[in-house]
This record gives sequence, C-alpha cells and structure tokens, in this order.
Amino acid sequence: NVSFTLCGVNTQNKGIGFLHGEVVFRNPYGFLPALQYGMLPFSGARMVAYVLLFAFFLYCYIINRESTLPLHNAFLVVFLIALTEATLSYSSYQHVNLTGDPFCCPLPSYVVGTFIVQIFRQTLSRSLFLVVSLGYGIVRPKLMKAEWIAVSVVSLLYFITAMVAKVSDIESDNYEASSSKEQQGFHFYDIPAVLVE
Repeated sequence: NVSFTLCGVNTQNKGIGFLHGEVVFRNPYGFLPALQYGMLPFSGARMVAYVLLFAFFLYCYIINRESTLPLHNAFLVVFLIALTEATLSYSSYQHVNLTGDPFCCPLPSYVVGTFIVQIFRQTLSRSLFLVVSLGYGIVRPKLMKAEWIAVSVVSLLYFITAMVAKVSDIESDNYEASSSKEQQGFHFYDIPAVLVE
C-alpha cells in the first residue's frame, strides 16, 4: 500500500501535485515474477543432474576409451552442450532474481545466449537421433553422402524454424500480456517448427 500526503500545496492548484520517482516491486524471494520463480529451483536441479550425468558418462568414456566409437564422441559433445545450456539457464534466472533486470523486451544478451545454446543443443540432439536411426555406429560403419546431406539439411531447417518459433513465443508473450483474450490468436510462426519436428 502506498499513500501520499501533499503538504504546503498552493491554494490556486488545490489538490494538484507532481510526483517523480521509481517504483520497484520485489517479492520476498527476489525479483522474478511468481510465474517464473518455479523455474529457478528447477534450473538448478537440472544443472546438478547434468553435472552428475556428464561426470558419470565421462568416467565411463575414459575407462572404455579403447573401444569407443565416433558416436560416443558425439554423445560427449551433446552432454557438454547440455551442461552449458543448463548452467546458462540457471545463471540467467538467478541473475534476474538477484538484480531485477527485466527478462524481456529487449532481451538481455545472456538470455539470448541461453536461447541460442538451447536451440543448438536441441538441433544437435535431433541430428544425432537421426544418424543413430539410420544405423550409423550400430549396424553400419558409415552413412552415404546423400544421407549426411539429408541430415544436415533437416538439422539446418530445424535450427532456423526453432529460432523463429522462439522469437514468436517471446513476441506473443509480450502481446498477450498487453492485450485482451479477444485480440489473441493463432501464431503461424509455430507451423514450420512443428512440421520439421
């Protein structure tokens, strides 16, 4: 609750006053809105889980390095990127919670970096899944050139459409926050990402 008392007001402008200042809203747990606060402990737990998973995989990788396949190297890279993304995500939420920097519009560089690493990890994971589904490293020692090209094209298309979908989600969140339910509609930017998935 905020109340103001105007003292020494000029009788000619009775009841009119000017107030200049800055209003800051801080919750008991920090600056994150309540809808986003749940992501802070979740991101921290996810980061810890990725650290443990990466350490276990790296341990197994080092013990069995004589018999590793190129596929294992790719898994190691994906785990490393996932660990980086989880760490960036947690540090972004923590930074916003501690400092009160706005999370959106314009997006801070650390949030943009987190989104890019997240989409890169998703793209690399899907590409690896495609390659394994084609039998590489399991039943086939190598893939044909046409298969590598097809996987690369699909991966590039996914990366582009996922970036467009992420920007669309951010824009629609801002639009929905500033408009009524009647003005909100279907977002056509999501269609390419859904089709490529």
